[in-house]
Amino acid sequence: MKTIVGQYEALVIEAKMREAGWNKTNAARLLKVSRRTIIEKLNRYNITRPAGF
Repeated sequence: MKTIVGQYEALVIEAKMREAGWNKTNAARLLKVSRRTIIEKLNRYNITRPAGF
């Protein structure tokens, strides 16, 4: 169960990062969480900006 929830969370965070143009502050606002939370989740799920973006 944890794995499925984690995978879903990572997908949502990556989608919001794309929507926000990979701006962490804007993505945090879209998700209604702190910037620090976004940074922690990006690190936890190893989400990085695609090359050439």
